[in-house]
Order: sequence, then structure tokens, then C-alpha cells
Amino acid sequence: MTSRRRSRLALAAGTALGLTMLLAPPAAAEQAREHDLKAAFLYRFMQFIVWPDDAFAAPHDSFVVGILGPDPFGETLDGILAGERVGQRPIVLERYGSPGEIETCHLLFVNDRESHDLAGTLDRLGRHGLVTVGDVDQFAENGGAIGFVGDADRISLVINTERGRAAGVVFSSKLLHLARTVDGLP
Repeated sequence: MTSRRRSRLALAAGTALGLTMLLAPPAAAEQAREHDLKAAFLYRFMQFIVWPDDAFAAPHDSFVVGILGPDPFGETLDGILAGERVGQRPIVLERYGSPGEIETCHLLFVNDRESHDLAGTLDRLGRHGLVTVGDVDQFAENGGAIGFVGDADRISLVINTERGRAAGVVFSSKLLHLARTVDGLP
């Protein structure tokens, strides 16, 4: 993506965020800002995690970012990922209604707020080459790879290093330095 296109995208996202904050009730504006920040985090994660070559069937296969459950990002994540690449791989965004729909995915946001068995869902998703991200309480402690903690004023990360090892990925030291780490699978 060119710097000019990034600038236009940033301006559009800022304008949309500003309008949302003016027109929406304060709680809705806060939530929209929080999801915009989390969408940006998802994009940045791809730059600080190394996926194993065997997570891809062919050298130039797409890098698949997925959302499991209702999409909290609206058009924000689509806009951030449009035309982007991970190395030589084009990024494709997929949306899934259930874990059974997922065939190939490398970075998956799990929006599983209504599940009474988050650990079971994460266990079913625990496959080689898949990094799960979520914002429900205790996400990383329940077997997710990266959990968001906090709100739009202060988002922190919790990284489950054991889940990363099980997925065959390597979290960069820069990413680990920004996060609290936990070890172990449920």
C-alpha cells in the first residue's frame, strides 16, 4: 500500500471515528474506537509473528485472517487489510459462523462472547499455524494465543507462549515485551 493510500485510509478512518463519536451515544463511540484499535493490532501482529512455512500449502498461498462469530470491526478491518501482504502473500479476510467452517486460517479473531465453553472452542481451534486472538476475559489463560485486556483508553496484551509453541509460530521479542505472558494449555 502506498503512503498516499495509507494517509487517505487513515484520514477516512479518523473521519468515520469522529462522526461515530459525535453521532453515537458515548458508550457506542467508545466501543467503536476500541474495535478500531483492536483491528489495527491484528494487522500489526502479522509483522511480529513468524508462521512456519508448512502452515501454507504452497509458497504464494494467501495469508488468511479470520473472524469467528459476529464481526465487531465493521469495515475497519477490511480497510486496513485491503491490498496488504504478509511477505509475498496477499492477505484475505474471511468470516466464519462456527469453528467447523474453518479450513485454512492463520490469524483468527474469536468473538465467542456467548459460549459457555470457550476453552473447548479454543481446544478445537488449536492447530498448527493458527494464532487465535480474542477479547473475552481470560482468553489467553483459557488456551487462546493472544488476549486483549482493557478498553479503548488502555489495551494490554496477554500472550500464551505455550499456545504459540503448539501452533509452531514464533512471537517476536518486541511483541512479547509489550505483553504479559502466560504458559500452559487448559
